[in-house]
Amino acid sequence: TIDKVNGNTITVTTGQGDTLAVNVTDKTPVLKSVAGSVSDLKPGTHVVVAGDRSGNNISATGIQITDRPAGFDQLFARPTATPTK
Repeated sequence: TIDKVNGNTITVTTGQGDTLAVNVTDKTPVLKSVAGSVSDLKPGTHVVVAGDRSGNNISATGIQITDRPAGFDQLFARPTATPTK
């Protein structure tokens, strides 16, 4: 939860109660979600699906539509480990 905004620093409190200072720039992507409906789901739309999977079927508990801004994949990519000897 955002507690305070001061210039390029946003102070947030995590679900665990920790307070963190988040530094942003004018190049920091900010994504905004708004409510939608099933009629918004069309071929070619990028989505993130949450739900229970059984084989090739998912019982969706939520679907997020995204326009996948430039750099989205790199921004949220998980780091990979490099083995060392």
